[in-house]
Amino acid sequence: TDPAHPVSYVNLDGVNSDGPSNNLLPPMSAVAANPSAVYVADARGVLQLSGTNGENSQTWSEVRPFMAPGTVPVLPG
Repeated sequence: TDPAHPVSYVNLDGVNSDGPSNNLLPPMSAVAANPSAVYVADARGVLQLSGTNGENSQTWSEVRPFMAPGTVPVLPG
């Protein structure tokens, strides 16, 4: 695990991409994703990746009311 990039993506072609690390508070305990959203659980609760124009403009935003220690993202399917 790279502390500078705690969340990574594995693309369909097998190439790894690092997700943004801004606004994340280690440790990260879970990641959940669907085609339209990525969620991560950090020490504070659940955050959603927002922004669309590449990694530099993407940030992790708090998902209320899931901002509680120990909360993890769960998606249907």
